[in-house]
Amino acid sequence: MFTLKNKNARPPKGLSQGVGNGLCGIYIWLNAIDYFSNGALKRSNTLLEDAFEQIAKYVDENLKLGFSAAGHGLDFEPVLQCVLPVNTFTTEKLGFSIEYKPFENAQYSGDFPQLCDAMQKTLNANNTLLLLGLENYYHYTLAHSISRTHIRIIDSYGMTSIPKSYSGGMDSKNIFNINPEEISCIIAKSI
Repeated sequence: MFTLKNKNARPPKGLSQGVGNGLCGIYIWLNAIDYFSNGALKRSNTLLEDAFEQIAKYVDENLKLGFSAAGHGLDFEPVLQCVLPVNTFTTEKLGFSIEYKPFENAQYSGDFPQLCDAMQKTLNANNTLLLLGLENYYHYTLAHSISRTHIRIIDSYGMTSIPKSYSGGMDSKNIFNINPEEISCIIAKSI
């Protein structure tokens, strides 16, 4: 089920959590699985329910947050730790692994266009998404590409892009402030 993504293909609309709950930290993983598996979760309610259940159980039992905490939102580190049940699920059920690694933002000096250039270079790698933390919304989303004018995303609230003109770093007065310290690379690998 795992194939290299065509960078020119239009990505699927994200699996939606609905507005008003804090499940984006779980849904970024569901959307990553769906993206890398070419829509397997959207085609199978059983796979979708199984993936959601495994992540939610991990949040409850291993992170000791209780699943109700996920409904109010997860901080960045617990979101990243959810890669463990995600990787188990994709390895056992879909034939590929998912891992995360820190985004190399050491060269970011507060210049938003420079940050976008660094993110685009990372996204040019095969089978890589970027997990983005949006400061003003306490929301996580996945970037799959960056054009001259937009950051293209797969999002659980149904957004498909963020205009760069409405975005900025953490000190920005813009609508979508991307926290450079809450950017992580999500990478899929065949096994």
